[in-house]
Amino acid sequence: MQVLGGFFCMFNCWGIGNTFDSFQTYYQIALLADETPSRISWIGSIQAFLLLFVGGVITGPIYDAGYLRSMVLVGSILAVFGMMMTSICKAYWQFVLALGIVVGTGAGCMLLPAVAVIPQYSTKHIAFATGIAADK
Repeated sequence: MQVLGGFFCMFNCWGIGNTFDSFQTYYQIALLADETPSRISWIGSIQAFLLLFVGGVITGPIYDAGYLRSMVLVGSILAVFGMMMTSICKAYWQFVLALGIVVGTGAGCMLLPAVAVIPQYSTKHIAFATGIAADK
């Protein structure tokens, strides 16, 4: 069950970040046509930075304190809320805030628990279980 849960958390964390190029193309054509591609790419860059920074530096001590479920819950709420707010964004700063900061922080909160919970329950085949959870 932990492998399946880890898979879905990583699916959300990496999936949104890995598909940003399709978001960027749509933003360049339709929503942010007056912005440069370089400026639009900052949205995805901020999101990726927060995914890795929050997912390691900030959530590590929180995970060690025993707040696994709280981090996954907060991360899930932030990721869903950020995507919902992205759907109503009109200006560049709104996209940076919703998709870059909120979704990036939410994904970062889900990343560490998804990776760290698997070795706690699967002691015999840790590498295999982690590989299945990380497969996207």
